Amino acid sequence: RVEAQGCGASFTGAAFSVAPGYFVTNAHVVAGAERITLRGEVGAGRGTVVLFDPELDVAVVRVADLRLPALVLAPES
Repeated sequence: RVEAQGCGASFTGAAFSVAPGYFVTNAHVVAGAERITLRGEVGAGRGTVVLFDPELDVAVVRVADLRLPALVLAPES
């Protein structure tokens, strides 16, 4: 779960691991956030946005302290 605080508000959303320490979430969840935390069954960690695309509504968040296996995506057909 992504928790983002900023601009006097809090937002939450889902995320999934794409590489150890890197997670994909919706850009609107982390837009303008001053603090981002990812929480899961194995722990939590502070995050930093490393990619932000508001047109696709996608963001990549790096959380060095939260290393999970990447989600295996289906091959393109």
